[in-house]
Amino acid sequence: MKVLKMILMIIVAIVILFLVVAAFMPSSYHVERSIDINQPVELVFEQVSDLYNFEQWSPWNEMEPSAYSPVEGMGVGQVSKWDGDTVGKGALTVTGITEYESVTQSLKFEKPYEGAADITFTFVKNADGTIKVTWSTVGELGYPIERFFKPMIESELSKSFDEGLAKLKARSEAIKDFVKIEVTDFLGGKYYTISDNGHISEIEGKMNKIFPELYEFIGRSGLKMSGLPVTINNAWSMELMTWDFTVCIPVNDNSVAPTGRIKAMELPAMKVAKAVHVGPYDSSEKTYMAIEAFLKKRTLESAGKSMEEYVNSPQDTPPNELITNIYYPIK
Repeated sequence: MKVLKMILMIIVAIVILFLVVAAFMPSSYHVERSIDINQPVELVFEQVSDLYNFEQWSPWNEMEPSAYSPVEGMGVGQVSKWDGDTVGKGALTVTGITEYESVTQSLKFEKPYEGAADITFTFVKNADGTIKVTWSTVGELGYPIERFFKPMIESELSKSFDEGLAKLKARSEAIKDFVKIEVTDFLGGKYYTISDNGHISEIEGKMNKIFPELYEFIGRSGLKMSGLPVTINNAWSMELMTWDFTVCIPVNDNSVAPTGRIKAMELPAMKVAKAVHVGPYDSSEKTYMAIEAFLKKRTLESAGKSMEEYVNSPQDTPPNELITNIYYPIK
């Protein structure tokens, strides 16, 4: 009996010691890893801030790809969810975006255990032009058992972060023709327009007549331009190499009766996918293809005709420096 009591007392003492020691151990873990990537910050940032891209280099997604549901949403609030035998059940949510500077995420686990962590990515330009990407996380350690596993948790996370960052670097540096695409708002407004069509070889000549005609009417009517010129892509035939288009000049007031082939039009405000093309107008095919791939990947549905907005003019800008905003209306 005395021996049994002694054993019980030893067990109780060990338990108390275990609890006391755990009470003085760190209650959270922290991991931070970095890598330098030789690409523009705009490109690298997009690979991290958009969970569609994040999943392509995440060190965990390849463990059980079938467990992951399609990414939901865009920007802050975008979420990736998973439910599988290997990776368990949980969700990763984008909680903050400071463009080209930082991205914050919230990680929550439901199975095989409950837990949460805050994640931060920062982007800093180095002196040599490379981008230093730092991936850090902070999470709570449950009392008392998890606190004893802090070294192991931090060690395993460090390995995973290093693996993920290496994949991010390889993926980013393999991209040759980067097109930045974002979902934004097109404000719309009042316009005077001219519609025309023709073979691709005729377009430059037609444009050289349409713009002066519109500008002359607007000036004669005592009106002022209120923004950048826009062209609506009504129809394009790859087979015939023909283009049907409408040139639109934004004005403060379009109540003046138009003359000849000039028409008055109002474009509504709309949600659009936007890309910026830099270079000659006839080299924009890759930009259009990039937007269409963007819409398909995110299952975004088109809501109208694509448009081009001209930031500068070929009259006083070299072809390689022409800037064109390309818009695809979306639902």
